[in-house]
Amino acid sequence: MVIPSSVDQCGAHVMPLLYKGAQEVITVHNTSGLALHGNPSDAHSWFPGYTWTIALCAACESNIGWLFRADKRNLLPKSFWGVRISQTKDGTQSAKDRSSV
Repeated sequence: MVIPSSVDQCGAHVMPLLYKGAQEVITVHNTSGLALHGNPSDAHSWFPGYTWTIALCAACESNIGWLFRADKRNLLPKSFWGVRISQTKDGTQSAKDRSSV
């Protein structure tokens, strides 16, 4: 599970998939607990000029999303994470809510 920081820039996107319809993705500048799998690819990148690498949960190896890296020097940001919304958790849970778990 990834909990994006509220201080990072964040965007939400609905990305088309060839076989499943659409994928809801948030983009964040930084995250933790992820491990990259495979080599960067520019094939079918949702973000032109960026390569992508699969990002797995370092603990359970579930597919969490992708690391996107600029393929051209003039692109900013140089890198960002695309995280599947279905793999996120709200980190704003109140103390009362936490004590009832």
